[in-house]
Amino acid sequence: MNTTVKKLTAAVLTTAMLLTFCSCEKKDDNLAEELLNTGNDFIEAVASEDIREAKDLVSGNSPFNEVDPDSMNHLIYQVISKASLDEPGNVRFNDDKTIATVRFKLTSLEYYTVRYELSDEYYYYMTEEDYLTIFNNENNLSTSNITLRFEKDGDSWLLKSDSAIRLLEKITKGWDYGIYTINITEEEAKGYCLDVLNDIAIGNLRTELYCIDDVNDLLPDLGIPDSGTNPDVYEAKSEYVSAYVNYILNHDYEITRAYYYDYNMLFTGEAPSQDAIYDFLKNDFMVDFYAEWIKARYSGLSESEACNNILIAFYTRLAEEIKYMDPEPYENQFYFYFSEDGNFESMDLTNVINPYNGGTFYDAEHSLTPEETAELNRAAALKLYTNGDITLSEYNDYIASLEEEPQSEEVPAVEGEYPNQAVNTREYVPDFSDGSLVYADSQADANHYWMFYSKENGVLDTVEYYIDDTGIYVTCIFEEPFDKGTILIADWWQEGVAISENETITIAEDGTTRVTVHLPTRLFPADSYEFRLWDDTHNHVYAYVQLNKG
Repeated sequence: MNTTVKKLTAAVLTTAMLLTFCSCEKKDDNLAEELLNTGNDFIEAVASEDIREAKDLVSGNSPFNEVDPDSMNHLIYQVISKASLDEPGNVRFNDDKTIATVRFKLTSLEYYTVRYELSDEYYYYMTEEDYLTIFNNENNLSTSNITLRFEKDGDSWLLKSDSAIRLLEKITKGWDYGIYTINITEEEAKGYCLDVLNDIAIGNLRTELYCIDDVNDLLPDLGIPDSGTNPDVYEAKSEYVSAYVNYILNHDYEITRAYYYDYNMLFTGEAPSQDAIYDFLKNDFMVDFYAEWIKARYSGLSESEACNNILIAFYTRLAEEIKYMDPEPYENQFYFYFSEDGNFESMDLTNVINPYNGGTFYDAEHSLTPEETAELNRAAALKLYTNGDITLSEYNDYIASLEEEPQSEEVPAVEGEYPNQAVNTREYVPDFSDGSLVYADSQADANHYWMFYSKENGVLDTVEYYIDDTGIYVTCIFEEPFDKGTILIADWWQEGVAISENETITIAEDGTTRVTVHLPTRLFPADSYEFRLWDDTHNHVYAYVQLNKG
């Protein structure tokens, strides 16, 4: 039996007072009516939380201690108040006529009947008013039969203890564990959701509500190093998130219950599309992107400072331009949490903005032809000179550098082949390997880079690398040749951040054993890179290569 009902019945069924015996014979019809009244008086006493009166109507000694009725869910008493007995049947006695047994029709709020009449989304997490509306609807009452026993006590008949327990169990069955109230309505919950979004729209980023540590967790990796700690970058990102939410609130939206079995609100509407964001990055922002690199070149900024300036400029401009972008569907859940007494405690969001799966700066650069890249760099240099960010001499120097052909005695004559800058590469079998896995490392080169790679015996022969102003070239030399049309996949990581993934390489000629992959590194090569070359399923790694500086 549920604890609530145990306590309730315990309170009701504690020792009944014995009344003075008075010899009085009654006809069976009159007795049936008396027993009916006793049963209904008992129900009414319990419903009104009059435990003393209820005890006086019950015979037998209860083994339970008295409990405070205030500790019960008071809606249980409302359920009991809707119950009543009617239509008593024939009274049957034991041999000495001290025990009377009679069958009644019981009208009550039968839990499962009511439950099945309600839609799932309405039933779960209802307010007290919702429950009272259900209880007061006579259409929700059901009838059933119940047989009760009464014990003669003087000139009165009292409800037997076991029958009293059974009667209460039948009335409250289901309700004793099926009642859980909350103290905010669905409309109030929707209001909470809008309050949070409006807070974000004005810059109040309450990260404790978003299941995140800070705003960095809301935004994607754009393929550019980002420490996540620069305060100016953080502020620019926050401005973007606020502008994003403003976009949502300025378009059509709807807030509904997410699921029937919890109290989550589903916010659906429109958000700036990922295609539009990438289009801005690729077609509108690339001049600014190159401008920051050029400015850093002549101002002596470090790579991390240059990257921070790019991120600040990007998110600041994106926040300004986002209101003009085409929409895509937006969906977000607000999770509500309540205390045991149903009071609203807190709320979380799955995500404030749609996860971004669009292109990165790396993707944008690689989509450009050399002519387009040069044109964007010229425009970037002109913008800097016009704004006074670089001098005329610096402008002319940079424009001239775009026209220069790379001059180096190391530049190979054969297209696609590059000299090996790895110094004294040494292969060895790690202690845990049976020989099938081989490691290799090299000494530092003239630029202070050294290489590490791992390979499977019988697949990869060796690895070479070459670094110049245009980037990094990693060449994997295989023991067995590839056929024309073979697909390989390359991934690059810089300083622990993925900057290029799923780059497809198609073998151009039968018999190919040298596969060279190029990573443009711009003006400031980083201190560490990781490279993986996979098969076409992206499941098996042919080569894992690290380049580290220092």
